Amino acid sequence: MKNLSTKLLLTTALTSNGAIAESIDAPAAQIKTAIDSGNSGAADANGLSEAISVSLENIFNKPVDGGPSTVRPIVSAPDITLPVDITAFGQPITIKTRDDVRSEQLAWFVYISKVTLGPEQASVAYQTPHNGKYGTFTLSKTDGNWSIQDHQQMHSSSGARYFYGELYEGVACRDGSEMARRWNMYKDAVEAAMARRARTPEDALPSTCPGKEFPDVAAYKQYKAMGLNK
Repeated sequence: MKNLSTKLLLTTALTSNGAIAESIDAPAAQIKTAIDSGNSGAADANGLSEAISVSLENIFNKPVDGGPSTVRPIVSAPDITLPVDITAFGQPITIKTRDDVRSEQLAWFVYISKVTLGPEQASVAYQTPHNGKYGTFTLSKTDGNWSIQDHQQMHSSSGARYFYGELYEGVACRDGSEMARRWNMYKDAVEAAMARRARTPEDALPSTCPGKEFPDVAAYKQYKAMGLNK
């Protein structure tokens, strides 16, 4: 990537609960975090499943009895093969491919960008683009159980837009999809902030597409034109 020391002023972005995140500065290198990936090639599928499960339980909110599920699907980088038996809070996790996400136009999921696994230590790098967060869990095994030793988490609104823009470039918005809902939530959030009014309840927002091309795609193309994808 060119100009790694370049600073970008990150504008407001929609978070998972519909709030507007404050503008922050972040290195331009962070823009591509979700696209870079790798895998240690570890063969211990059971250990990998447990390490990822523990990490996910520190990303999701614990479900409340009788309440809606807070567990989201997970998607991995192309060179990572995830075990099929990953759970969180005892609930099986749905694993989606990149093609699944594009076809279904999903907005709310966890992207696993890199995993490493050793006999006693592991790390799980992830991104949740719907709220602009990304980070890495460092885990250790004690008495056969994995536990979180460290959690480095950062926020990048521009990184989230880059992620969605790269993912949905060339895809036309489809009415009723999660991405259409996210677009309407974002549109309402911006309009509410400009008019200094209260946000519209999510269930009162339309599920139709405000346009054809997702606004994240335009931002992604702008980043590419600036050379930030190199």
